[in-house]
Order: sequence, then structure tokens, then C-alpha cells
Amino acid sequence: MIPFFNSWLSVRNNFLMHPILRVVYDPIFPLLNFYKSIPYVGFVTFVALIVGVVRDRRFSRYVRFNSLQVLLLDFVLVIPPYLITNAMNWFQTDEGLGLKVAEICGNGIFFLIGVLLLYNLGCCLLGKSPRFPVVSDTVDMQLTAFDRQF
Repeated sequence: MIPFFNSWLSVRNNFLMHPILRVVYDPIFPLLNFYKSIPYVGFVTFVALIVGVVRDRRFSRYVRFNSLQVLLLDFVLVIPPYLITNAMNWFQTDEGLGLKVAEICGNGIFFLIGVLLLYNLGCCLLGKSPRFPVVSDTVDMQLTAFDRQF
């Protein structure tokens, strides 16, 4: 849910413009509002998962793998909305083609994160590790290196 919550910033305006979309995500809004109400929630979550879960060998490799994978996915998927927002500020595109391109990119990223979330939940419910092309290999190398070190 962490990448999903963090990607919310890229599409929040679409939910205001198109209320019908909000019906789909109404059950998630209270949890999202709670998550966003905590100061520095992204940093706190990152540190808590790294120190409390990923680096703690008492947790199974499955839990540690999924925790580190979600953190890396969050990091990778936060960059495009940040670039889109900054591009809009740089080019001062409050309307027209620039705004439409930013909306399309933001919606695409949000949709991608939603699909990844459903895939991840489905795999976890089946007891399998979700595999994402580059991210899973990177996480696997990090965990193997950490396990050898300690």
C-alpha cells in the first residue's frame, strides 16, 4: 500500500474533477488520510521497514524480500510524479497541452501502481513472492549480500 499511498499526490486532482472515480476508492480514503496525517510518514515508514524488518533476520526471507521490494518500488515509482510536477512548474503549464500530458502521465503511473498492488496482493495471498523485472533481482542481491555479511 505504501507506493499506492505515495502515488496519490499525482492523481488527487482527477478525483476532484471526476467524482465517479472516487466511488472506487472511497473505502481507502480513511486509511489514506490517516497515513498522510502523520508528519514525515514516508521517512518513518522507510526507516521502520529497513531497520525493523529487512535487517532483522528473525523475520523470514519472504517477509524481508517483500518489504524491501515494496520500498524499492516506492522509490522507483515516486520519481516520475516528482519529475512531472517539476516540469509543470518549470514550464509554467497551468493549462493546455502541458497540463494534459501531466495528467495522462500521472494517471498512467497511478494505474500502474494499482495493477502492481493487486498483483502483489494476489501473489502474497497465494504464498508466492511477486516478481518484478529489475526490482526483484536487485532486492534478491541485497538480501543475499546482507545475509552473507551477518
